[in-house]
Amino acid sequence: MLVAAVGAAGVAVAAFKNGGLDIGAGIGETIYAYMRFAFSFPCGVLLYRLHHDGRLPRLAVPPWLVLVGAALAFSALAPLWPLYDVIVVLAIFPLLLVAAVSREPAGRAAAAFAWCGARSAIRFTCCTSRRPTRS
Repeated sequence: MLVAAVGAAGVAVAAFKNGGLDIGAGIGETIYAYMRFAFSFPCGVLLYRLHHDGRLPRLAVPPWLVLVGAALAFSALAPLWPLYDVIVVLAIFPLLLVAAVSREPAGRAAAAFAWCGARSAIRFTCCTSRRPTRS
C-alpha cells in the first residue's frame, strides 16, 4: 500500500508538471511512465488481493451506471486540466473497478463478457510479443 501511495504522489507530480497525464510514451518521458506504473500496478494488485480475500467492499451500483461513469471519464466532455486527470486516475477509475467487480454478469451479458475476455487475452499476447517502436 505504501508503494501505491508513493506512486499516487508521482502521478500528481507528473500531471501538474506536464499539464496532464498524456505523457510517458516517448523515450525522454520514461520517468513519467515509471511514475504512472508505480501507482497503477500496486493499486491493481491491492484491489485484486482485497477482492480475492473477500475484503473489498461490494457496491450496489447498477451495471449501466458503471458504464456511463466510464464513458464520461473517457469522453471529450472531461475538462483538460491536470487535477481532473489526477482525480480520475487516483479515485474514479479504482472506484469504477470496485463497482464493476461487485456484480457478476448473467445470461447473455456473461457470454458477451467471456467472448470479449478471450479476445483480450489474444490481443494482450500480440501486443506484448511485438518489437517496441522507437520515437
